[in-house]
Amino acid sequence: MKLSKRFIRKTGVRDSKLIIIATEGEKTERNYFNGIAFSDQHKNSRVHVEVLERPNGGSDPKNCLLTLNRFKSTYSLNKHDQLWLVCDVDRWGAKKLAEVNTLCKQKGYRLAVSNPCFEIWLLLHHVKGENLSTEERSAMLESCDSVATKIRASLGSYNKANLKIEDFITNLELAMQESELLDNPAEDWPNTIGTKVFVLMKSILGQD
Repeated sequence: MKLSKRFIRKTGVRDSKLIIIATEGEKTERNYFNGIAFSDQHKNSRVHVEVLERPNGGSDPKNCLLTLNRFKSTYSLNKHDQLWLVCDVDRWGAKKLAEVNTLCKQKGYRLAVSNPCFEIWLLLHHVKGENLSTEERSAMLESCDSVATKIRASLGSYNKANLKIEDFITNLELAMQESELLDNPAEDWPNTIGTKVFVLMKSILGQD
């Protein structure tokens, strides 16, 4: 496991930190987080974001946890560094997420879950949660394809394997605002339409 050469922890820079992200998605999340973190608009010199390669064992959250374990055992981390697991409700369900949530708490990792999937976070860059009808919410919880269809309707096109970061980067504040409005802070992950990715983004932007 090799850390990107883009990061050199700066001595004398107060609270400089690493944010390490393991995600079940192979391309979409990686392209998004790298695009935001290294954009001229949102780049934070005190924060370095590293999105880890997805494990060979697949996208299961427990396999993603193993990549965080390996990273933690390989690099010397300080008290400001954060390790995050980004995953979805749609494929794993409450039982597996509860197990993963417990493991994250034991390890001191942070969890950012989207319901039904990461695309709901992308959608909130363009659509207010209050404008989603009951029928749309129900369809989205049944299938993430409905979320992608709504993104496509808003943007004109959408390809999760080839994310165009320019479609989202200028609307980041809207996504954070809308996802926080949908959020129930008492829940470790959303039990209805929503996403905890805004909490991770606050860390990346130095707003935590």
